[in-house]
Amino acid sequence: MATPTGKKQEWLAWLERMRRYCASQERTAHEVLARLASLGCTGQQAQRIVSRLREEGYLNDRRYIESVIYGKLYLRGWGKLKISELLHEKGIPAAVIQAALGNIDAQEYLAVLRQQALKKLRALKGSAEQKKQKLAVYLIGKGFEAELVWAEVEQLVTDTSDPSHFAEIP
Repeated sequence: MATPTGKKQEWLAWLERMRRYCASQERTAHEVLARLASLGCTGQQAQRIVSRLREEGYLNDRRYIESVIYGKLYLRGWGKLKISELLHEKGIPAAVIQAALGNIDAQEYLAVLRQQALKKLRALKGSAEQKKQKLAVYLIGKGFEAELVWAEVEQLVTDTSDPSHFAEIP
């Protein structure tokens, strides 16, 4: 049977381990709780550790969400739907997700969509109709909204006779 001092040492060890875990990259409370559970720490002890990590600045949902949005949208070229799904899986409330995604500049978002579309279009072969289908499936799979995708696809594939739009591809 563990002594009270032993339990406190164990709790402090878990806390220190979670500090290192959170310092390596942005994490959510959901991820920390899952990690603690895998280590055998659950319930009130785990909640106390999460609270302490929040107080000390190791856990910050806003910072995590901003990091994910920046990385997935601008670096990986994901759309809002796929980013939303990822954040939901990480235990972020839907209202918080929607608010954060609502802060994305519409023009920047469309620029990312266009960049992804142009990049993929350059590699596609086949008739205009086949290109439309393949490009739409690709962009929807990247998490962009279907209405935006089809508008962009129609514009790009019908403009393939003018190769000047390929100059925009980085």
